Amino acid sequence: MSASLGIGLAALLTAAIMATNLWAVVRDRRDVERITKPAAMLTLLAVAALAGAGAVAAYMLVIGAMAVIGWATGLLLVGLGVSLFVVSDTVLALGRFVEPRSWTRPVTMLTYHGAQALIVAGLLT
Repeated sequence: MSASLGIGLAALLTAAIMATNLWAVVRDRRDVERITKPAAMLTLLAVAALAGAGAVAAYMLVIGAMAVIGWATGLLLVGLGVSLFVVSDTVLALGRFVEPRSWTRPVTMLTYHGAQALIVAGLLT
């Protein structure tokens, strides 16, 4: 694995944890530990996977952690947004690593932007 991929993955993990903590502060939630403890555990698992099984396994753990954290917020739109993001990444992976198809790029973009919109809408409500 290249150093730039490792740095990018570490940045993604850090951003996910920071966003979770920021959400808890903004929403004045007392359940920060309920969300950040699983996130920290999943981060450690991702680092272990990165060291042992490789970048794809680590990225899968990161996406899984994001989905768990999103649903742990208890906000329906955020949960739906992270689920749509998982769909987006799945379509992207199918188009890149399984078999390129003409529909994967537009579907990836639609689901990605829809996911972002749902997450933001959920955090703002």
